[in-house]
Amino acid sequence: LKPFWPLSSQHLVGEDGHGDRSAQPQAGPRIPPAGLRPVLKSIQARTSPQLTFFQVELVVAHHCSGSVVVACAAQGDAECFQYHYKGKSGLGGSLVAHTRRALLPRPAGVAGHALAEAPAEDLTKFMIPPKRAPGMGVFAVMRAVSLFVWLMTLGLVFLPLIGLVFPFVKRRDPERRRMIDLFVRLWTRVLIWPFFKVQIDGMEKLPPSDQAVVYVANHQSFMDILSALHLPRSFKFISKASIFKIPLVGLAMKAADHVGLEREDRRSQVEVFRKSVRKLAAGASLFIYPEGTRSKDGVMLEFKKGAFSMAKRGKATVVPMTILGTGRIMPGGKEYFCYPSRPGTRIVIHDPISAEKVQEMSDADLMEQVRTVIESGLPEACRGPPRE
Repeated sequence: LKPFWPLSSQHLVGEDGHGDRSAQPQAGPRIPPAGLRPVLKSIQARTSPQLTFFQVELVVAHHCSGSVVVACAAQGDAECFQYHYKGKSGLGGSLVAHTRRALLPRPAGVAGHALAEAPAEDLTKFMIPPKRAPGMGVFAVMRAVSLFVWLMTLGLVFLPLIGLVFPFVKRRDPERRRMIDLFVRLWTRVLIWPFFKVQIDGMEKLPPSDQAVVYVANHQSFMDILSALHLPRSFKFISKASIFKIPLVGLAMKAADHVGLEREDRRSQVEVFRKSVRKLAAGASLFIYPEGTRSKDGVMLEFKKGAFSMAKRGKATVVPMTILGTGRIMPGGKEYFCYPSRPGTRIVIHDPISAEKVQEMSDADLMEQVRTVIESGLPEACRGPPRE
């Protein structure tokens, strides 16, 4: 076995924990020759902030040399990796599957990321397909009607509960109104459970719940709102005023004190900015779609700087997020369709930008950095035109 750096046999242990000197490793090149590179079949990496090692599990197709390219860098002073390989050698002899574990010192100059590259996941499954199956439009309309009926039915259950606690919440928690947010999140979870699933990646990157945060994401569909409400955090949407006119939903949004915006009204824009900064100063969080409108084809639109100016004025942390798959279910501007989608939707939470870092950056630089981060989680075709 030839890792990327020198390794002595004392580091190798078998399943029983004893050293295995039968597979004496030797120093190998940092970058293996192209002919010896294994074909990665799957990779799964897990990290834990409580541990000082980084575990990587790989299944690789073996090459004739028997070399396995597996290496990773750790968060702590040591690294632990597990590898499992199987296949056939170039001489025709079958190779016996082995599992070895190694506890290695981190080599100098190696950063905290995996050295072995895994195939990137195909994100096109979250994109709007160019063509739908025959008859799918009629089925999607039926699903949309069912979704609306189910929304109203659940509203008759949750809205009285919201009304019951509203006087208490308004008096004791006027800016954040966390109890009402809790009811709204529960309402949303029950609403979409029969229709599609929501996966959240990077939950551990969320700041503490008592910290003022500006969450920023791309916007493809009305389903972005329902997906975002699966996050275990209380926040206020800055939403167009027409959303507040939806029966029952508008009442719940007003009770939770979400922020309504009249896009063409300059006075409304100024008032929304002031109210949003006030909420951030009081410890509330905001969820903003800086594109300002939904993308009809899934390609990310240009950002507006309002969200980033609010974050700077309110001294808040910024958390970029990439939302995938919502436009495939309900395309922007076509709320009368609700297509089935096996992948469902996914929210990718990226590394937060601290309040201190936000204050150091200009609005333009902050906006560009956040856009680049969000784009990195989108399929290539949805990242928009290149910018200078």
